[in-house]
Amino acid sequence: VLTRRVVKEWNKFTIAAYSDAAVVDNILRLKKKKKPYVCDMTLWYLYAVAADADFAAFAKATEYRAKLPAAPQRKLCESIKLGFDHQHAWRRKGFKFDARDMTATVAGVPIRSMHFQGIF
Repeated sequence: VLTRRVVKEWNKFTIAAYSDAAVVDNILRLKKKKKPYVCDMTLWYLYAVAADADFAAFAKATEYRAKLPAAPQRKLCESIKLGFDHQHAWRRKGFKFDARDMTATVAGVPIRSMHFQGIF
């Protein structure tokens, strides 16, 4: 997931988000008084919402998509149903982590993880 191209797209998205008064006023301001406030993970989460319609639906964030800067459409994130766990895979029965190749599985199914510290 985290290729140089995706990082460049995320950087471009982040600059566009901070440059758009509507995004700042209508989305980022929501986090101004709510911990953990706006941080890099908030912008990563919003980028994932903008770039991946399936993730936006999973995260119940489709209302934000129309308000966010455009992002190339990709399959960035996978819900639990699709093998994605954003924070708590280690709690699942059958979780295994292979430190040698830095991979995780739950009951033999690969888990891809993105930690969104700034979810609304």
